[in-house]
Amino acid sequence: MGFYKTLAIVAEQIEPMITKYNRKFGNRPLPEKLRLKLITPPSGNPKLGKSSILNCGLFLSAAEIAEGESNCKWSTESCRANCIVYTGRAEFIPSINRARINRTLLYRNNFDQFLDRFCSDLVKIRHYQLASGTPVAFRFNGTTDLDWSHLRAIIPNYWNWNFYDYTKRPLALSRPILKWAHLTYSLDCSFAPNMRVARAWIRECRNIAVIFRKKPTLNFPSFLKFIVDGREIVRPVVDGDRTDLRFTDPAGCVVGLRAKGRLRRDRSLFALPNSRNLVVDLDNCKVTDGEEQLLDNSDLV
Repeated sequence: MGFYKTLAIVAEQIEPMITKYNRKFGNRPLPEKLRLKLITPPSGNPKLGKSSILNCGLFLSAAEIAEGESNCKWSTESCRANCIVYTGRAEFIPSINRARINRTLLYRNNFDQFLDRFCSDLVKIRHYQLASGTPVAFRFNGTTDLDWSHLRAIIPNYWNWNFYDYTKRPLALSRPILKWAHLTYSLDCSFAPNMRVARAWIRECRNIAVIFRKKPTLNFPSFLKFIVDGREIVRPVVDGDRTDLRFTDPAGCVVGLRAKGRLRRDRSLFALPNSRNLVVDLDNCKVTDGEEQLLDNSDLV
C-alpha cells in the first residue's frame, strides 16, 4: 500500500479510534500524567510543562546522531556542536537520547509501526483534551527540523490544536508549513548564510530566536537592532524561557533564549553577548557591540 494512501486511511480512522477509546475509558478518572509511546507529554519535558495547557512534542534524534539522513538539514556547525539534545536532563541521563535515536530508527525503518504508536498517542491526547477541556499545543520538531505535513494531515482542524516549531529553513521552503504551524527562525550569527536567510524572515515581520550568553538572573536586552536592506530595524526582545508557547509571542519580536549546556562555554557568536548596544548587520554578516566589532563574516557573503 502506498505511503500517502496509508495516511489517508489513518486520517479516516482516527475519529472511530477516539470513539472506541472513550467508550472503554470515558468513565475512568483522568490520569495525573499522560503515558504515551512516542509523543512526549508536559510531564516528560520541563519546558513543555511551563504552561497550563497540554503542550506535547515529538522528540527524535537531531542532525546526524542517528545513522542516515540528517534530521536537521539546515543546521550549522555551531548548532550541531551545541545541540539542545545535550542540555537539561539529557546531559546526565543517557537513556533520553537513546530513546530519541530509537524513535528515529523506528520512523525510518518501520513507518507502519511508528504510525500505529503515533496514532495511539493522538487518541490519548484528544481524549484528555475532551475530558478536561484543556487546550492542546504540539511541537513536531522538539529536537529536529523536518517537514511533518504528512502527519499533520492526520489531525483534524476542528481539534483546534496549536502547532509551532523553531526552524532554520529558508522562508520560501517554510511557506507550506506556515499554513498550519507557527514558526520561529533560529538565528546563528557564527554562520554567514544563516544570517543572510534571516533577512527574509525579518522583512515579513516574522519572529527570530536569538540565544544570549547571560546569567539566569539577568534580564535580556529590551531590544535588538538589525541592519536589513541598508535600514536599521529595531525589534523588541521577549523572554523565550518563560514558556515554550511561541505562537503566543507578538509578531515581529526577538525570542531571547539563555545559553544552556555546552553553549555556556561557546564563544563563536552562536550565542550573542547580553548587551544593549548590539547591532546585527544581516546585509554584511557583521555583529558590533557599540564601537567594538565582534564578528565580520563579510568575506563569506
